[in-house]
Amino acid sequence: RYRTTLSPKVHKELPTPGAGVLFDLGPHLVDQALLLSGMPTHIFADLRIIRKVSLVDDYFTLLLYYPTHRILLTSGMVYMQQLPAYKIYGSKGCFIKYRADIQEDELLADKIPTGPNWGVEPENKWGTLSTDNNGETSTQIIPSALTALIAKRFLATNPGATIVHNLISSKAVPEIVAEAGGVAVRTRVGHSFIKEVMAQTNAVFGGEHSGHFYFRDFWYADSGMLAALIAIAELTATDQSFSELIANCARYPQSGEINSEVPDAAAAIERMLHKFGDGHEIDRLDGITITAPSWWLNVRASNTEPLVRLNVEADTQALLQEVTQAALGVIRDF
Repeated sequence: RYRTTLSPKVHKELPTPGAGVLFDLGPHLVDQALLLSGMPTHIFADLRIIRKVSLVDDYFTLLLYYPTHRILLTSGMVYMQQLPAYKIYGSKGCFIKYRADIQEDELLADKIPTGPNWGVEPENKWGTLSTDNNGETSTQIIPSALTALIAKRFLATNPGATIVHNLISSKAVPEIVAEAGGVAVRTRVGHSFIKEVMAQTNAVFGGEHSGHFYFRDFWYADSGMLAALIAIAELTATDQSFSELIANCARYPQSGEINSEVPDAAAAIERMLHKFGDGHEIDRLDGITITAPSWWLNVRASNTEPLVRLNVEADTQALLQEVTQAALGVIRDF
């Protein structure tokens, strides 16, 4: 924050119990640190009065010591430019993210928690995870592969637990969950559906192919920061590069979500069913999913735009390109 004058909220600026920036903003930061790492072994604190007009502390830095790492928390009234909400550094990667929670902004915009996409961050707010890939920096990770990696981590400490994934996640996710002794549950696309199913099944973790990750012990909330921390923890526990670590989780090439504007989404989906459906497994959990022995595809209509969304996965890159091009030809043939 940047405020050179006293706050109009007088109780925050008077030298009374609970006043000052440490007691105002500090508990939010300390709570997150304790949730992530537990109780530290030692604590260092630096509290100061920076502004000439201030009667209470308006700056603090806390350093929390743990056996394997340290957490630095800082806040004050003299930061003219916004600091990252999280900066996490390790020997093989780092994660940097600004503004950790968009719910306050959504409340100010008159959105309600029961509305669609409540609390779901746009992609440009997810933060950046960078990893050292044999001397080359990589910042792109397939979300399904990360879902599988995190699932393995949870199943190592929660044997037989349930992991939830949406239906456009790679088929590698349920394969890896089964290999690790867990139970994979498939859901519709969308945070409201995945959270509901997680609560119903007591799932310890859930992942979406769009890059959203949900944690039972974080109130089923979506947290890219927690996902990044777990990925970095897995990386530091091995001598592998991150690409080597995650290679087994990225088993199949995928198209990513491809949008096509069509005049009649229902008609486009029906054409896909007629073209690809014969002799193959079909389900209608969300749009239609058609599964063949060596590929699968999902076609869904957008709820808000005249779009059809296509996702394809195949056993080989050549087959992926073949099926994707054929599917787009059918969808856009109007």
